[in-house]
Formats: sequence, C-alpha cells, structure tokens
Amino acid sequence: MNSSDSPWQSDVSSDVSSDVSSDVSSDLWSDLWSDWLLHTRHANDPEHERVLHAELEHYAERVLDGARLTSGMTLADIGSGDGLIALRAIDRIGPTLRVLMADISAPLLRHAETLAVQRDVRDQCTFIQCSAEALKDIDDASVDAVTTRAVLAYVPDKLAAMREFHRILRPGGRISIAEPVLRDDAFEASSLKIFVDALPPESEDLFFRLLHRWKAAHFPDTEDKIAANPLTNYSEASALSMPPTP
Repeated sequence: MNSSDSPWQSDVSSDVSSDVSSDVSSDLWSDLWSDWLLHTRHANDPEHERVLHAELEHYAERVLDGARLTSGMTLADIGSGDGLIALRAIDRIGPTLRVLMADISAPLLRHAETLAVQRDVRDQCTFIQCSAEALKDIDDASVDAVTTRAVLAYVPDKLAAMREFHRILRPGGRISIAEPVLRDDAFEASSLKIFVDALPPESEDLFFRLLHRWKAAHFPDTEDKIAANPLTNYSEASALSMPPTP
C-alpha cells in the first residue's frame, strides 16, 4: 500500500519530520515525554538502558501475542513512544504489516521514524501526533489491532480512549494492552498517612513516619489525590467494567 492508498493520510500523519502543528501545552508535554523515555528513565546510562529495554521487551512480546497479528493486517500502536511494540511487530510479521504509530510527542515520533528508516521499514509506517482520547487522523474501522503499553495509565479520560480504540477497529479486531495498576500502592500510602496522623504527638516512633514519607514521595496519599491522579484512579476491575461504546 502506498501513501495515497492510506485512509488516514494527512499532512501531519504522512511525514512527521515536517512541521507538526500543536499548541504550546502539547509541545511542553511532548518535550517531557521524550526527555523521560529517551534520557531520564535510564539516567543516560547505556548499560541501564540496555537492561531496561530487555525488561520492556518482555511486555512488548506479551502485548503482541495478545494482538494475534497476521500478514496483511494493520496495527495501531497508541502511545508508541520509542517504537518498541510497533517495530517489534514488523520484525514478527514482515513487510506486509502496516503500522500506525500514534503519540502525543512529536520528538518521540521523529525518534521512532529515525529507527524505522534505519531498519528500512519506513514505508510500512505512518506517524500520527495525537492523544489517545482523540485519534483524529485514523478512520473508523480501519485497523485490525490496537496496542498500548503504559499509556492508558497516563490518560485522564480512559473511557474516551477506549471508545476511540473501538471506533478505529474493524469488526473482529483486537485490543491488547499492558498497563501498570498502582491503586493498591496509593491506598497503602493513604493508610500509612491515616496511621501516622493518628500517632500521639509524644510518640517517638520514626519508622512509620519515614515509611509514609517514602511512600508519599511515589504515590498520592489521600482519597482525593488518588481519585484525581490518572495513574491511581483505576484498577483492573474498573478497566474491565468500562461501558461499551454506544
């Protein structure tokens, strides 16, 4: 399939290396996401990057197992980041697989495009800058599978994202995701806060105070904060109980 055959063809999606329009807020988050994925999370340490990448490949393989891709299919990898899942899918299926890489970060899309060029698979890929809640350049019923890894966890309106996934899937299509569920960790931090706040002022117990400070540095520690944080306001049960698309 050449670019003119693509139902999602647009100035933005066809060539992410060209000028990509977005508002100031989007540009700011794009910088943060690309800095995190390409630098901060492995502290610019090549050895740690190698170890981390090997660990993440395990999740990518499981996601692709669930997608059940075959020759001639089209995959939409949402929140594609550095292209881990999408490029691994091409490695698995070969030259007949069409891949849409959608991400909110223009720098990450450019990075993924560079990798695709290096692997000589650029013509199999389309790069789309958008949020998971608004897959604006992907047509209805145009893909065979949707994948994510650690993407929905950061999306404020998860139901809107799931509706978009359903919209772009062809009949019989599959959604395969791997998402961190951190609600229990946040509840533990909240319980520790309640316990520590109830300690008498004269208490010399430092252990639970230090434990709470450590937990609270990682997770919200009140019910209001837990409910307001996309990372902690959902569980496996709530994800599975999302109402179907009308």
